[in-house]
Amino acid sequence: MKDASEEPWTTRWRVERPLDSAGAGMTALVVHTESGQKGVLKRLRPGSHRYTRANMAREIVNLNALESAGCPVPRILDKNTNAYAAKDGVLYFVREYVDGEPLNKDVEAHGPWNLKRVDELVDALTRTLRIAFGLEILHGDLRPDNIVVTKDETTPYIILNYGVTFDRRARPFIVSRENAPRPRFLELPEVLLDQAEPSEITDLTGVVALAYYALTGDVPKTLVAEGGFAPHQRDPEAFANRFAQTKTLVAAQAFFEQGFARRPADRYQTLDEFRACWRRVAPISPLSLDDLDKR
Repeated sequence: MKDASEEPWTTRWRVERPLDSAGAGMTALVVHTESGQKGVLKRLRPGSHRYTRANMAREIVNLNALESAGCPVPRILDKNTNAYAAKDGVLYFVREYVDGEPLNKDVEAHGPWNLKRVDELVDALTRTLRIAFGLEILHGDLRPDNIVVTKDETTPYIILNYGVTFDRRARPFIVSRENAPRPRFLELPEVLLDQAEPSEITDLTGVVALAYYALTGDVPKTLVAEGGFAPHQRDPEAFANRFAQTKTLVAAQAFFEQGFARRPADRYQTLDEFRACWRRVAPISPLSLDDLDKR
């Protein structure tokens, strides 16, 4: 039986079942031994790289700042990340459990979303980005399994792993092989190892990719596939079928054309630019959105 120094969370939390194990860490569903409150434990393996340990400590700082600012991120319930400098110690934190399912599971189970629902997601994400950018925090790895679709109408989406990879307040940027973004959803040149420093453009492109995925159910994977086609150009007929009006289709083609540009300088540079272009696809009026709804 392991003692509390090896698994320090066991004095307050009971592990129910493992959730994931990748890179330098693992996650598990836990229950508080006294209150019965559910949480999600995230721990690092002993001997993890000092950059990885520093990033976990920074993630806590970022999540606390974002949660205090009203962003839809999980609350931190317990932690020992102040000890990140001690390499041999076991580092962990427990965040609140979110009742819902990841965006990818929702789309896989129920199919692509209609334009109105995608617009609600984009609105929630861009509102959060505005606050995060003001706090000089980047996500760096926006993908469907980092977006939880909840059962709470007041907070329909929760963003996970916010700030774990990038924090512009920290110099230099820290990206280790243990916690670099996984390239399963969309590979971006600027977030690959040894590439240019990520920026707000990275997160804006992430929202473009999430909007495309929710709307089509298609994983974009790369900005340019074989033949030079961007994600929305690979199956033009299927993409066109997502829109009821030609005017909306043309606006969507233009939106994704810029959003999936190979060079960061050719993509959306600011939130205001992004939102102005998105509004040509999804007008503000709910009646207009319902009229455009294909499903």
